[in-house]
Amino acid sequence: MQNLTVQKICLFLITLAFFVAAPWLTSETLNGNTLPLLTIGGVAVLLLFVYGLGARCWMIIPFCLSIDGNLNFLPLNFSLQELAIITVFCYLLLRTLFGLDVGWKLGPALLWMPLAGVLAVVVYHWISSGDIGIKLLGGGGWGGRKYFKVLIASLGIPLLASFPGMRWKDLQLVPLIYFLGSFVDIIPDTISTLAPSTAPFIWRIYSGVNLTEYGASLQGNFLGESGVTRIGTLGKLGTAVGLVTLCYFPASNWLYPARLWALPTVLIGGLLCAISGFRNMVVRYSLSLFAGLYASIRWKALLVLPLGLAAVLGVSFTQGKIFDYPLAMQRALSFLPGDWNPKAKGEADASSEWREKMKTLFYREYFVKHPILGVGYHFDPELAKVDTDVYLAIAQRRQDSGDEFADVRRFIEMRQPHEGPIHILLITGAVGAAFFVWFCASLLIFSFRSVSQTLPSRISPIQVWAVALLLPQVLGFFFLFGDLTNFLIQVCPVAILLYRFERLKKDALHDSRFLSASHEAARPLDVPDPLLAHPRIFHPPL
Repeated sequence: MQNLTVQKICLFLITLAFFVAAPWLTSETLNGNTLPLLTIGGVAVLLLFVYGLGARCWMIIPFCLSIDGNLNFLPLNFSLQELAIITVFCYLLLRTLFGLDVGWKLGPALLWMPLAGVLAVVVYHWISSGDIGIKLLGGGGWGGRKYFKVLIASLGIPLLASFPGMRWKDLQLVPLIYFLGSFVDIIPDTISTLAPSTAPFIWRIYSGVNLTEYGASLQGNFLGESGVTRIGTLGKLGTAVGLVTLCYFPASNWLYPARLWALPTVLIGGLLCAISGFRNMVVRYSLSLFAGLYASIRWKALLVLPLGLAAVLGVSFTQGKIFDYPLAMQRALSFLPGDWNPKAKGEADASSEWREKMKTLFYREYFVKHPILGVGYHFDPELAKVDTDVYLAIAQRRQDSGDEFADVRRFIEMRQPHEGPIHILLITGAVGAAFFVWFCASLLIFSFRSVSQTLPSRISPIQVWAVALLLPQVLGFFFLFGDLTNFLIQVCPVAILLYRFERLKKDALHDSRFLSASHEAARPLDVPDPLLAHPRIFHPPL
């Protein structure tokens, strides 16, 4: 039994599944149905991946954080983020079944207590609906998929809190792992943007395509000119570029000759966010930049931020006078003063007006009906059927219905209001919203306390990464765009990885093996002494 490791079990399961399914897969493939083969192959690759990583398989969770797509060839079309959490759960479950150490934990009470309040309301709605809401599992309604995603996202906290054997060095690699994951969505998104007709074919396998551009191409055939082309993955890549620079190359060293490239790299990250065409990407990146700089140099960050502001204002003041920047970039920066293209500015202004209509309709008709506990995620399946023809018939439906809110009503009915405060009130009501605000405040308190209690010269990459992601996620939810499912699956892993770092640091500081009398007398310790002997792990020296 001692030689029966989790990795060997995974390899055995892969082999067994292949031989059992081989006849059926052969028959299906010969009949032209390749999806079962792709499904089995994808699962096998995932298991082999876990087999190779072994005790480091938790790393697939931060790797998948910036990957938004779903694997549509799977029966339940899991997203890669969900699959990462499920995979780690299966790994820990196997360890438990075979008597290996896990030590299940809930994580810090500061996080799970308010989150438990939100989840209680969500689970109440799922149970009271009387329908699982997932068609593959026999559900008749719609919306159950989001209940599932909320619970899976929350599961990331106890999983990463319980994962045995996390090492200090591995935690410092998390920002780099996150950076590498940001490249995954670029290829399908770019291809489907440049050639929208490829979107349905890519969609059969992976959902990370530019559906907006595909829909615009259809809409353009009937309604004339299409909108501004935007590529959201460029914004995610730009954020990752800025973060990886901030994490491993402290701003305090940027004026050294060997580090003069760092500031331009951070500005390039901001440029990518602007080129993506999304205003919220630009604002989120600014918040990430401030949080990361604060972690490294504290309030001296205020001396660096004017450089970024000058670069942005330089673009806005030269637009239309010296240069004509790409329309997507103009749309993203149109909230600033400048001579912007009417199409780019008009589309951005229309988006703002659309959001205001959403707020007006919600508080006028929906919130007053269910103010305490909200309505949950379930909705009428007929809405989804009607929504399939949105690009071809939306204009006619608006005209026929005589409803001034027709273009925003379906988003509320389908539980996709875009506005964070509306979303949390719609789904969980005032009770769930109160717990959610408590949870968000806990995230900020926890992350900034970790940073403030560490000397800037001893700050670690994982701390910079965590605070630079949590601040824009929390503020962005309330002021830019908010969806509980996307929010939780982003912040839960980030917060709990920071918690594991703090636990390792605390344990090391109380372990006499890491301390020496001379070092104790010379300076206060913030990290284990042996780790200070390897500074390249954290901040590469000059």
